[in-house]
Amino acid sequence: MFTGTGRDQAVRISNTELKATSHRGVVRSYRHPGVNPLKSQLLRDYCNTGSLLDVGCGNGLYALSCQDRCPEVIQVDLEDRRDPQASNFTFYAMNAEDLSLLNGPFDNIIAFDIIEHLDDDVGFLKEAYRLLGSGGRLFLSVPNEDNSLLEKLNLAHIHFTDKTHRREYSYAGLKSILEDGHFKNVKISPHINSSVVNIPQLLQKENTISRYMAKFFKIQMRCCEKIGIFENRIIADWFAVVEK
Repeated sequence: MFTGTGRDQAVRISNTELKATSHRGVVRSYRHPGVNPLKSQLLRDYCNTGSLLDVGCGNGLYALSCQDRCPEVIQVDLEDRRDPQASNFTFYAMNAEDLSLLNGPFDNIIAFDIIEHLDDDVGFLKEAYRLLGSGGRLFLSVPNEDNSLLEKLNLAHIHFTDKTHRREYSYAGLKSILEDGHFKNVKISPHINSSVVNIPQLLQKENTISRYMAKFFKIQMRCCEKIGIFENRIIADWFAVVEK
């Protein structure tokens, strides 16, 4: 488990051999309440050209970030709950714990917010490795287990209230199971929640005094962050991209 500030952690995990893919043409960006723009950006930066398997697809919208590069998209989930925008993709009702009926190879696999719900996360990674072709990429997001900074405020990550989670992950723990699964070029980055103790938000009212006070406090906090005596950024999740 990491100790220290979010800034320290972000520096420590920045080194990676994984290179962003270069693509010609327009890569579409989709805005939707059910889509995390940082996850969409991760896909746009690293998605291979070719095929895509979207495991636990939910609303199915993340596949839209890759559809210009991936003419073949297969989505699986326990039931079809996809947004109409994603309804044209091939769908199979399937449990992420058992993907044995699928045949690869796939050039990309998305598994956002999935493995923390599974009894056997290592088994899933082995299956994902089987389904990927050489150089294929797996995209993951998992909840951060480190609650130490929030505990100082008598707060906790909201994901700790999800009773369907089997586990949360530290950076080291996630990196370990990915490397043990023979994945290479492991890139793990933090999803930062900067809204904790956000005084400018609390003061953002529709009057001149509040607006100026909000700006004043915001400048103070940024200055304190710069010199290392205040940290208003909490790592909520880990995003990972790995290659076979």
